[in-house]
Amino acid sequence: MLKLVCLVGLVACVSAQLFGHHETHEQSTFMFHYDPISHYMVGRTHSNCYFMSLGDDDKSRVHTPLGLEAVEMKMIKLIDGGEDSLSPEDMLKHSILIDIMCRHHNLFNVDNPAQQTTVTYPHGRTTTPKPFMVPTTTTPFEE
Repeated sequence: MLKLVCLVGLVACVSAQLFGHHETHEQSTFMFHYDPISHYMVGRTHSNCYFMSLGDDDKSRVHTPLGLEAVEMKMIKLIDGGEDSLSPEDMLKHSILIDIMCRHHNLFNVDNPAQQTTVTYPHGRTTTPKPFMVPTTTTPFEE
């Protein structure tokens, strides 16, 4: 009887080693594309595509490797799962990008709070508002 219990225990240990649960490697990718025509950054995962309009600062930063990486990281930080689906107008606007990069993907719009807005004044004049700067003065310390 003891031999049978030992044999069953040995078989259980060997089968657990051979057929036990093994962790698999998990990986994911996030690919980016800057469209110089529409000035949008597109981020693509396995099943989703995210479209982010760039502000004036971001438009100039994407032309350097460090700036491009900063805009990509900004986009990742802004994605929180609550993005709106791309509107039909935006789908038409980005139809070439969707066809190249995002075919069969879920399409989302990422809100960029730094995106500059154009203000229309009377008589048709338009401008982009400049940031408000508070003047500071420094006085040297006297001893």
